[in-house]
Amino acid sequence: MVQFEIKALVNVRSEFQTEPLPTVAGACVTVLKAWFDENALIPNPVVPTADGTSLVPYTGADANRLTVGGELNKVAANIAIGRNMAGVHWRSDYFDSVRLGERVATCILFNQRKDYNEDWFWTFTSFDGETVKISKHGITRRDRDAQPCKDRDKDVL
Repeated sequence: MVQFEIKALVNVRSEFQTEPLPTVAGACVTVLKAWFDENALIPNPVVPTADGTSLVPYTGADANRLTVGGELNKVAANIAIGRNMAGVHWRSDYFDSVRLGERVATCILFNQRKDYNEDWFWTFTSFDGETVKISKHGITRRDRDAQPCKDRDKDVL
């Protein structure tokens, strides 16, 4: 499985013309959104003080509406867009890379089907706003079958 993941990341730049770091961010965030309740509200959010030595309550207008999924999406966006601001990449690199990472993570999660005997499923909201469901029976996006993943025991990407 590790070979699969390394090969996927090595081929990102050459085959997909996107950058690996935002792709990894997209993949990591996707796995976390699948594992955790992305609609859960974050209780008592905090922010650092101006000098960075302590935390104080966040009092923004959206303080009572911050969700796990929303904050995870912000993490992926900040990693990718920060590289754009540095002049290292284009906006399209962010847009395409996090979605490629999402696809890689979806396939990794789907390939876990061989490791569980239980009837299981994961759901998450894609970066495009679609609900994705992964189970041992397949991957669906908005009541349609998604592009199937290749088997983890074969050459991928």
